[in-house]
Parts: sequence; C-alpha cells; structure tokens
Amino acid sequence: MTRRNNDAYYTEQGLTLELLKYLDLSKYRTALEPCVGDGHIKSVVQAKYPHLVYTTNDIDLTKEADSHYDATYKSDNNQQRSLYQYFDYEGFIKDKWWDCCITNFPYNVQDAILPLVWQHVELLAFIPRLTWLEPTRTRAQFLQENAKHCRYQIIYNPRPRYDSKGSDNVTSMFIVYDKGFYGNPEQIYATDWQSNVL
Repeated sequence: MTRRNNDAYYTEQGLTLELLKYLDLSKYRTALEPCVGDGHIKSVVQAKYPHLVYTTNDIDLTKEADSHYDATYKSDNNQQRSLYQYFDYEGFIKDKWWDCCITNFPYNVQDAILPLVWQHVELLAFIPRLTWLEPTRTRAQFLQENAKHCRYQIIYNPRPRYDSKGSDNVTSMFIVYDKGFYGNPEQIYATDWQSNVL
C-alpha cells in the first residue's frame, strides 16, 4: 500500500467526541496542535470548548495552520534541530507553555514529536496504536518516566478507519498524560463510539 504524502491519516471525529466524555478542558485556556491536518480534532474540541486559544502547525503547506514546520528532529551540520528551534526562529514557541495538546501524531514519527510537545504542555492526549505501550528502544524511557502521569487509556472497538476506503484500520486508543496527575491510568473500553461528524 502506498502511504499518503506526509503520512496524512486523518482522525474520525467520533474518537475525539468519545475522549471528551472523560476529559474536562474547561479550566484550560491555550492549546497546541502540532499536526493539525484538516482540523478534525481541533473542530471537535473547539465545538465544546470555544474559549481555547489554539496555536497550530502542519508540515503540509496546503493545510490551514499558523505555521508549517517539520515537527520532528532533523540533522543539520551535526546539530539536532527540532520543532521548537524552528518555531523559535519565527518567535512562536520559545519559552512558551500551552495548557493542553490533543492531536494525532503521524505514527511513523510520533516517537520523535511526542517528547518535544510534552516539554511544553500540561496535558497531552494523542492517538497511538495499542502497541505503543511496548517499551521499545525509542520510547521505553518516556513510558517509564511518565507512567505516573498517565490518566486515561481509551481503547476503541470497532477499530477506527484512517482512510476513506476503510481499508486502513488499526487497534488504537486515545492516551492521556497529565502532569498534574499521579496514579494509575483508568483503562476505558470504548465499544459504542460512532464516527460522528459535526
């Protein structure tokens, strides 16, 4: 199967609607969306929490976003560069903090983007495959260090579709990390979610 350009696999709005049954964002004021795509997640969140002030990014120049930077590490003259150095160049992200980030990182680079975003938010909710919980070399340290901050694991069945043909479906979840939470995650089995469209 040919992958879409920029690993663009989009999020059914019903996944975010299900997340918001458990997640109260009323106390938050700012939100970061580093991989906004067509805005499927953002539109659902803002429909319920219109007060949130968003900063958006997407690598795809055709997408409506505040900026269009590569949110992964890149090697340039033996120096590591990241989303934050790119943003800093534009004056967007240096020394900034967002209350929350709800996103669907591209699966093939999520291990690179996630730690960068986590440095700048209080709450992070994203959609990995269920196998993301495996402590592979690229994420074992993150999983171990942040286990106490994992608030929710919302596992979806039926499997979400990530393309219009319905051929790309995978067992996935919304996982929520909250720096203000200390404990064990609540595991929720979402078996009646629907592919709602606002």
